Amino acid sequence: MVVRRAGPSSWQAELLLLGVAAVWGGTFPVIKALVGQVPPHTLLTLRFTAAAILLLLPAWTRGGPLDRPAFRSLLRHGLLLGMSLWAGYFFQTAGLRLTTASKAAFLTALGVVFVPLLGALFFHRRPAPAVWAGVAVATGGLACLSLPGGEGWLPAPGDLLVLLGAAAFALQILLVDRWGAQHDPLLLAGVELATVALLSLPAAIAFEGLPLRHPPRLWLGLAYLAVPATAVALWVQIRYQHRTDPTRAGIILGTEPLFGALLAWLFLGERMTEAGLLGGVLVLAGLLLTELGGRAPQAEGAPRERRAGSTLPIRGQARRARGRDGR
Repeated sequence: MVVRRAGPSSWQAELLLLGVAAVWGGTFPVIKALVGQVPPHTLLTLRFTAAAILLLLPAWTRGGPLDRPAFRSLLRHGLLLGMSLWAGYFFQTAGLRLTTASKAAFLTALGVVFVPLLGALFFHRRPAPAVWAGVAVATGGLACLSLPGGEGWLPAPGDLLVLLGAAAFALQILLVDRWGAQHDPLLLAGVELATVALLSLPAAIAFEGLPLRHPPRLWLGLAYLAVPATAVALWVQIRYQHRTDPTRAGIILGTEPLFGALLAWLFLGERMTEAGLLGGVLVLAGLLLTELGGRAPQAEGAPRERRAGSTLPIRGQARRARGRDGR
């Protein structure tokens, strides 16, 4: 027996992803308050361990055991998702030591370009011309947002590392699109987050001593990072992203710097420059371009609609015949 997973339409799913980007934008002032007091690998370990527990506990207590093929598929897909997400954070952190924060923010946001590039290269996706135009406009907007004040664009030693992190984040978006509809979202997100925590733990112990004594106000910041910005946000991404195109999802999630700038202005009193305001307008214009262009009939539309309304396996039931990955 299989059940249909009820859910919102594609535009409603995109609004939920926009909410994820807004929550992630809120991590900028939180991390700014934590930086220098909680070492980076310890922060990742605590953040993703707590988030994984929050998702895995209710997932395992609400139903029967998975059969062996379904469990192996869940574990394999969750591990690969977690490895790509961890690689994004690892390369971003390493690169930040060797380049400026504003340049790193822009390079990370270039994940919106890597999504269609990697999708065309590895997954045979061909976005419509209007989608490419939207990517270009949004990228220009992200440059205005992330490189204010006329900062130079000479390559720094850490730029390549940050670019590798952006490519890893883009790969994570594509893998969620490929596998997100095949598993229980709580379980898949939980395995993904647990993988990030386990991969962060050795560096936290070896280089930072994994300090666990922090003032209460720091634990409040860690709670925000772990619960809404990680557990809830990653669950929403896995649960709903497959209802829209991964290129549009990449641009929507790429608005994180825009929300970060807005929230920094609201709560920290930081002023947005004219370039930053222009960047925000360009990002929104790029989103509108991809939204309108991506709605046009194209080869990938029909499979996506069938997948959005397809029947899905639930815990204790046999996995649907091998799924889209053919394995």
